[in-house]
Amino acid sequence: MTRQTPRPQLEARNHKIWMAVIEGATPYDVAQAFEMSVPNVYSILKQYAANIPAPERAITEKMRRSVLDKALRKAMKVLDQPPKKRYAPNGRELEGEDFSEILAAVDRIAKLDERIARLTGTDNAIQHTVTVSAEAQQATQDAAAKELAAFPELSGVVPVGSG
Repeated sequence: MTRQTPRPQLEARNHKIWMAVIEGATPYDVAQAFEMSVPNVYSILKQYAANIPAPERAITEKMRRSVLDKALRKAMKVLDQPPKKRYAPNGRELEGEDFSEILAAVDRIAKLDERIARLTGTDNAIQHTVTVSAEAQQATQDAAAKELAAFPELSGVVPVGSG
């Protein structure tokens, strides 16, 4: 028989997980601290983010912008510096410039943005549901039957969705 945790205890645990990540813990660290899998931590964070009250969501978004702004300022310092000279393993100077630091700074900004967006749930696309009414479906089938009638050589073809 499995032991069920009361809802208030789960909500308190989920809040602790959320706050730990907001304060800078990695999902891996949180998973180890709460003795659960990393995918489970992400699932809890996603569920928690979906139910954040508006004032707390605004604080989270403000924190996200702040972190990104700090990273951007640091990366901009790297971007403003001229690329370094390239050297061979034996120390001999090579032609061209080394852009690896600049590319690493840009890559870190992108990864940071993706991580924070994933944790705050702001990376989710809006889902749309399309429903087709019975009348529209019947009209489509009638139009297909009419088109098939116009081409007798296709008389053995059965329209999709009928029969």
